[in-house]
Amino acid sequence: MSLRVIFTSIARMDIVDATYYLAERNVNAATKFFDCVRYSAQRLSEMPELGTVVQWEEKRMNNVRIWPVKNFSNYLIFYQIETDELVVLRVVHGSTDFKSL
Repeated sequence: MSLRVIFTSIARMDIVDATYYLAERNVNAATKFFDCVRYSAQRLSEMPELGTVVQWEEKRMNNVRIWPVKNFSNYLIFYQIETDELVVLRVVHGSTDFKSL
């Protein structure tokens, strides 16, 4: 059974920003990125334990996991597992300072 996937508004903005960034360089890559984010989130909904749990200084972040976007491993999905939902918190480039998020 799959968890329902929920994208926070900021995660949706992350995806839009990255898609526009990629589209300026290569429209096909941007389309593929968008599809790969959806695919990766769906895969996580089926196997939510795939992601790596990261130890954070902020206690509220302790249950946040990270998983790379398929075919775009420089982009990372930050998510939490809720009772019956997988909540995508952010989708950001790996060079981002995560602590500033």
